[in-house]
Amino acid sequence: MSDKPTAQLEGWQLLTLHGRPHQLIGFATDHPRLPGHRRFIHTSRVLRISDDLTEAETLNTLYRLRRPLSDMRFDQAYPTFIAMADLVAERVVGGHWRISRNGQIQAGGIPGFQIAILCMLDLLDRPGH
Repeated sequence: MSDKPTAQLEGWQLLTLHGRPHQLIGFATDHPRLPGHRRFIHTSRVLRISDDLTEAETLNTLYRLRRPLSDMRFDQAYPTFIAMADLVAERVVGGHWRISRNGQIQAGGIPGFQIAILCMLDLLDRPGH
């Protein structure tokens, strides 16, 4: 096992380059050099990722992976749809975001996609979910 520091990464996506894992983006907690709770980061280069997608090793850090984004759709360069667990976030008229679960709106008027992902994580943290 490596002696690298460990952090948690949530609401994450794996970026690939030439069909190989390259970098993770997501919200880190307990990162050794990037303090904060659920801070948006781009990792260093991915060295390995577990088959069950629960752990990843980068050049600098080991990550415990939780709550991946299962789908993210774009209109040109702008995200319009995000899915995580049983939640869906959609960009609506005016550029704001709305989050729903099973067709029922859970939150609305969210000013950006990163904040929408944070809201989705918060909804998943609530008791009973």
